[in-house]
Amino acid sequence: MTPVHKNTFEVEDLEEVACDLCGGVEGQVLDTEEVFCVKKCSNCGLVYVSPQPTGESLEKYYAGFYSDTTASASETWVHTQSFNQIRRIIINSGYNSGTLLDVGCGFGHFLKTFHRPGWILSGIEPNADATRSVVGSHEQIQIINGNFTEYDFNSKYDVITSLASLEHMKSPIQMFGKTYQLLNDGGIVVVRVPFIEVFLTMKKYVNTGVYMGAPRHLFDFSPRTLSAYLRKSGFEDVRIYVGSREKVLGFANWSGVLLSKTLSKMLYYCSLKKYIFPFCGSIVATGRK
Repeated sequence: MTPVHKNTFEVEDLEEVACDLCGGVEGQVLDTEEVFCVKKCSNCGLVYVSPQPTGESLEKYYAGFYSDTTASASETWVHTQSFNQIRRIIINSGYNSGTLLDVGCGFGHFLKTFHRPGWILSGIEPNADATRSVVGSHEQIQIINGNFTEYDFNSKYDVITSLASLEHMKSPIQMFGKTYQLLNDGGIVVVRVPFIEVFLTMKKYVNTGVYMGAPRHLFDFSPRTLSAYLRKSGFEDVRIYVGSREKVLGFANWSGVLLSKTLSKMLYYCSLKKYIFPFCGSIVATGRK
């Protein structure tokens, strides 16, 4: 489902890392993808890649990774069902208007879909090509070209979203800490992340066809570890949802995703929103400041 990306890094571009959530160094190796090991922390259960590219080499990698991508080609990243779910969660959390910042906004597809009267929308994206395409297509959305954890913001927000971007970051704990600082009191964070640990674990016995996608993806999150991140960063009223289905190419992939998501939603609601099916593929979490 997520392909392995060829290693383009020299030895000096890589570094062994400890668990970002708890700082542990012991872990079980779930899988290997070229020089990258996918580990599960023995202490907290976070799944992460080590070694990882250094911060500088990762920036160079992404600059090259997206250099040939145009805004029109990126339409394959439009996930209408998932975007609709995020919008419903925000509204059900008590926000029908306000200020919203999308972290790792890419080509701005979520912001364009979300745009409604009463909302002031902003996005931040480190890739310059992507940010230029958003500015040219939707002038009412403010786009910042920069690194979220390093950028000096001059305003706060009611809602901060991070959709399919947290798994790409060097340190999710820094992202959540910065998010907490930037939210108004009572504001909410909404994140959507992959949850594929069970597929990686099963690869010891059968080829599931699912990969971490290192070094593009550096982390995988479970309901347990994602909740721990939010609570450790100070958030309250933490809630976990089954992620709605996303756009996939190919009938076989689409059928598999549809079946998995349907079963996941059934089990979720039958358990009174307590059970997250480990084959659901993605999860959404919210927390309130």
